Amino acid sequence: RLYQFDMEAEIIDSSRVLVAEYDGFFNITNTIFHNSRLARDGKIYIGVFATHRNLHIIHEPNLKGMACDVEQHAMELPTINGHGMPNIPFYPPEFNTSLCTVSSSDSIREKYDLTLSPNPSSDMVGLQGTVNSNFTLKIFSVDGLLLLNEIILAGQEINISNLPSGLLIYNIIEDNVIVSNGKLIKL
Repeated sequence: RLYQFDMEAEIIDSSRVLVAEYDGFFNITNTIFHNSRLARDGKIYIGVFATHRNLHIIHEPNLKGMACDVEQHAMELPTINGHGMPNIPFYPPEFNTSLCTVSSSDSIREKYDLTLSPNPSSDMVGLQGTVNSNFTLKIFSVDGLLLLNEIILAGQEINISNLPSGLLIYNIIEDNVIVSNGKLIKL
């Protein structure tokens, strides 16, 4: 059984509402409700206790009762998942995932030859390159959250001290075309 609680109720236990009961679906094992995770798309994804290939989804977790729209075994995973929740990053459309794919943009990279340095850095990074033009610099967290979106010139420095430490991804854009991208380590 899957229950919803109103976390703003005076007595939280008394706000319990049944929003779904296991429907008997079987895929490798029973797909009973287990671990859950609120994703960046605002939905709650619910895993299964044992080895499984399906996730349940609560599409509108902030709506009360059955309006929260629980969909059982809504998502079939591409592989078998064992005993837990898979990592479910949410990538907005402007996030460039080309760092994970083969790209044929070598001619663009050679023309611009743009990088951020120093890398790693804790406070300031500069755009190094041979082309003196206005570029848009976008810096993302590894899960696709846009952290910085600024206009920058080659040779100009940008303050990144307020960004979180760790591995970051950057895109350098000119006229809506990604002309360079890479990884930045923020100390």
